Amino acid sequence: MAIPLRVLIIEDRPDDAGLMVYALRHAGFEPDWRRVDTEADYVACLSRDLDVILADYSLPQFDAMGALRLLQASGLDIPFIVVTGTLGEEAAVNCIKEGADDYLLKDRLARLGQAVTRALHEKELREEKRQAEFALRASEARFRRLAENAPDVIYRYRLSPTRCFEYVSPVVTDVIGYTPEECYADANLWVKFILPDDVGPTQQAITGVEGVAHRPIVLRVIRKDGTMIWVEMRFVPLYDEAGQVTAVEGIVRDITERQRMEQQQSAMTASLRAVLEAADELIACPDLDSLYRRAVELARDKLGLERCGVLLREGDHLRGTYGTDRHGRTTDEHAMQGPHAAIWMEQPGLLEQGPRWIVNETPHIEWDGEKFVQIGHGWVAATPIRSAHSLIGVLFNDTAISGAALDPAKQEGVSVFCSLLGNIAERKRTEQEILRRNQELAALTQIGQALSQLAEPSEILRLIYTMVGRVLDNSNLYIALCDEANRRISFPIYAIDGEHLSVPSRPFGNELTEYVIRTKSPLLIHRDVMGAMARLGVDPVGRPAQSLLAVPMLVGEKALGVIVVQDYDHPDRFNTAHLELLSTFAAQAAIALENARLYQAGQWRAAELQALYEN
Repeated sequence: MAIPLRVLIIEDRPDDAGLMVYALRHAGFEPDWRRVDTEADYVACLSRDLDVILADYSLPQFDAMGALRLLQASGLDIPFIVVTGTLGEEAAVNCIKEGADDYLLKDRLARLGQAVTRALHEKELREEKRQAEFALRASEARFRRLAENAPDVIYRYRLSPTRCFEYVSPVVTDVIGYTPEECYADANLWVKFILPDDVGPTQQAITGVEGVAHRPIVLRVIRKDGTMIWVEMRFVPLYDEAGQVTAVEGIVRDITERQRMEQQQSAMTASLRAVLEAADELIACPDLDSLYRRAVELARDKLGLERCGVLLREGDHLRGTYGTDRHGRTTDEHAMQGPHAAIWMEQPGLLEQGPRWIVNETPHIEWDGEKFVQIGHGWVAATPIRSAHSLIGVLFNDTAISGAALDPAKQEGVSVFCSLLGNIAERKRTEQEILRRNQELAALTQIGQALSQLAEPSEILRLIYTMVGRVLDNSNLYIALCDEANRRISFPIYAIDGEHLSVPSRPFGNELTEYVIRTKSPLLIHRDVMGAMARLGVDPVGRPAQSLLAVPMLVGEKALGVIVVQDYDHPDRFNTAHLELLSTFAAQAAIALENARLYQAGQWRAAELQALYEN
């Protein structure tokens, strides 16, 4: 099948043009041709649709070299073949030098088809080359746009014959502070901004050391402004034919934030592991008091808190339990009360389900056993200790020893620790409440049974003392009896710090015992007993107690005496449940004493009647 061919023939002789067309057809082409013999017609016919131009070397008004120059000026790539009657060797060479694809004589037109085929093939090769060059330029442009707009530094570093940066993307200035020009000017600049300990691994990577190249390397880099950042560098070594590394291409990514997050996550994991390790020890604590003591010790030893303390919520104030001081010691802070507690109780996050902790800038204070001592100033974090239903207390911690900033990861661990502590405390509180109720019921049942079998007041009072000791601390307890007829108070039971004392009777006065007998009402004083007595108009006597319970022993409207329990060391030691329990004991004791009195009176009366009868 003939090959279509669009041909422009520059020839002043129609017969010669016809011979060219004949030769092309004979070579297997189907020419679509036009003949021109003037420059104007030639220029008018030039278009990229043409496949080939055949030109006579010399025309009366035009020539092949002029036509070739016009073609080149147009920018069109059309094969140009000179076909002439006679042409010297020098002219032929000049045609080729000027850019003609071929030349041949008119008496050798048998070669025309071959010349056209070769010229078309060469044009096709030129077109492929242009397209490849265009694609390469487009690819390079895309790469440059990507490199110049990518957040990571892209670079190429030549190792031989001389070392230098061949390319560094502009974002290098944002990442490490140096400009691309500074990198180009100093081949060893990378050695200056990488920390010395990290230079070795980098050198191994860029030289293609086995097992090091191709894998990312995490490095520490000193920016131009002196700050340190973490970067991840990826390398691709480039080899020559001999297998030697001649250059390296790669990217540098700022991973400072990622590194910080990983470190924070690692610290958080370690903190949570420490909390889980502490959980078993907290659960093993036998009671609430030992729980809070162990909690501050574990917070110090497991969580790494410099100073901490647990305060319990009681109404609208906080009461101390245990803490740790600057010297690593565990301190008893049960007597700690202070105005600073109100500041924290006002924070809504402690009372509501809000932030996991609250931080305030405040004086650093320490309880020395008697008073607060200021030891500095800085942040103090307060983390709520909550049960499922309510706020139990607060764990305070600071860095008064080192002055370090607050560590959010560590504080997250403290928050989890406090949540765990709150749940364990609630459970132990419930267990202790159940145990207390059981002990109270048992004691009440036992005392009721025992009292019904006693007739001696002294035995009744000793039993009351013993049974109170099963549910309350009776090491500081006294029982006073009232002799209304003689207006005197006696003390058959009087224990101080567990030691039983012999206290003589005394006349009625204006002391606590007489106040309870007079008012016939139970009395609960949470703290500052001496101050409370003064406010009641009662004369304070003896050793000042921190908290106190006092209940009358009543039979109807008659007060037989008073039972008083005191604590000389701890405020808020007693509550309304204790008051109710002691009141029940006192009521049973009063009935037993009255029954004993009536029994003795009956015995005396019977003895008198027997004596009269016998006389």
